[in-house]
Amino acid sequence: MERRLLYEVLHWVVERFERAGRPIQVDEVLSEFTDRRDAVQQSLRRLASHGFIEGAMTGGGLGAQPLDVLRITGVTERALRAVGAGPDNAEVLTDRLLTALTERAANEPDPVKRSKLQAGLSGFGTMTRDLFVEVAGSAIAKSAGAG
Repeated sequence: MERRLLYEVLHWVVERFERAGRPIQVDEVLSEFTDRRDAVQQSLRRLASHGFIEGAMTGGGLGAQPLDVLRITGVTERALRAVGAGPDNAEVLTDRLLTALTERAANEPDPVKRSKLQAGLSGFGTMTRDLFVEVAGSAIAKSAGAG
């Protein structure tokens, strides 16, 4: 199977699913790739079996036809990351750091440490989240280059 086609199908499904906001009938996918219907169905089976898409399936019984995807009911975070539509590492790091600081400040029994944590949160709070993500992304890039 052609990897390029697999990626094209995944990208099309993610884009269509996010735009439509509803399950996608496989006929919609097949009509987009009319000249490669069998290869597209094989790509969909592979994407479903490897956890990129969720769907209603048919077939796969003893001696029966191969498993076929009938309807795509969801795309996974893995699919979003594969096509570049998922949250990047800087966004994840930002969210985790802010959550950890908030929890730590709320639960710190030592008043001096609690005050420092709250001051740190206040400092982060003056930055927009987008700016904080940008700073985190820069730090990640620098650390990846150093290793």
